[in-house]
Amino acid sequence: MTTATTYALFDRAFAGISAYAILKDGKPVGRVVIKHGAGVTAYIQAWLQPMARGQARGHGYDRATAAVRAAAAKLSPDMEYPREGRDPSELAAIKAALTAGNGGARWQSLLEDAGYTLALVIG
Repeated sequence: MTTATTYALFDRAFAGISAYAILKDGKPVGRVVIKHGAGVTAYIQAWLQPMARGQARGHGYDRATAAVRAAAAKLSPDMEYPREGRDPSELAAIKAALTAGNGGARWQSLLEDAGYTLALVIG
């Protein structure tokens, strides 16, 4: 397989997907994955915590932020996720950052204003 073919396969496999690592003090604490299509679907998770999904449809607004905020609103440490030693404090902090504040702020700014760094992994 040639390098050009490998890149073409990668581009097809991840078309419309953006993935971010959420970092706190340089350490990964969660992730956000966004799939763009007819609508936007966002998945968000703090490590060792449950994952939530949100969607946004329509036109004329920041659908990615709407989808991320919708997913964040569903986050709860009470969701079923069988992991030992879970500490829901990061989940609560990420949820608070994404669900509070100005409705006009982009989701990235909401997390950065709360002290997180975002690293684009796939975009």
